[in-house]
Amino acid sequence: MMKTEMHFKPRGGEHGDDVILADAMGAMMLAYWMHCEIQVPDDALDEELSFLDALEERKPPAAFIGYGNYVGYWVCRNYLLLSTAYSDDLGLVTAAQARAALLAYRAYDEAGRKPMTVEIEYEAEGEEALRLFVEISGYKSIKDIRRIDLKTADPVVFGRLQDAYGIVPENAVIEDS
Repeated sequence: MMKTEMHFKPRGGEHGDDVILADAMGAMMLAYWMHCEIQVPDDALDEELSFLDALEERKPPAAFIGYGNYVGYWVCRNYLLLSTAYSDDLGLVTAAQARAALLAYRAYDEAGRKPMTVEIEYEAEGEEALRLFVEISGYKSIKDIRRIDLKTADPVVFGRLQDAYGIVPENAVIEDS
């Protein structure tokens, strides 16, 4: 496990204009994720927290989720491997570490978006993050990990994505009224 600092700084304007920086690549991947994918600590942050809770509870097998605005991620058990669409930077975090970063982002917002520095933990960065994630997944290579099939994915963990695409998973329990 590694530790570093993450810095939240308002740049004026709206929430999406805030700057989130970190002192190491692994934590910077979390910063990219929050800045590019969540942007405003509101409902999107709550959705991500619910996703992280489900990830910790259900520990799904390895899957590639895809890319959002800028950051892509893979999941396996309670780990997330974060990458950017435009570089080879990688960061490996546990769901608990990602949760702590999101809660720090919420605290920054609730404190009136005043400059704030917090300590952040992450598992690994760069090639080591990739090596560890592949080891955790049980696959031989990251290329062997398939994109998630939302039709068969765990609805507790991936329900938000299934809802976004209007997919009812094959393993969903449908209750008749």
